[in-house]
Amino acid sequence: MKLAYRLLSIISIIAIAGCSNASFVGKYLSTEHEGEYIELNKDGSFVVSQENGVHRGKFEIKERDIYLKFDDGGVATGKIGGNTLTDPDGVKWVKK
Repeated sequence: MKLAYRLLSIISIIAIAGCSNASFVGKYLSTEHEGEYIELNKDGSFVVSQENGVHRGKFEIKERDIYLKFDDGGVATGKIGGNTLTDPDGVKWVKK
């Protein structure tokens, strides 16, 4: 019986962790550069559209930290909370 409860607890934790990105899904608009955005998709992928082009990859959120892992191998980190994402340069992106 203890094993069943333990397994149920583990499954619940995995299910909650898997859904944790859901509240952050959406399009974030740059507050400093008109027309630039970061879009976080429910499948864990992202698109960044900036003056220098469009970039894609996968994202991961741990607590308030967001990790953008670009398809070309680069990684960017930032902070996310509420409706705001802050990139490493301090630029804020607000959820539309």
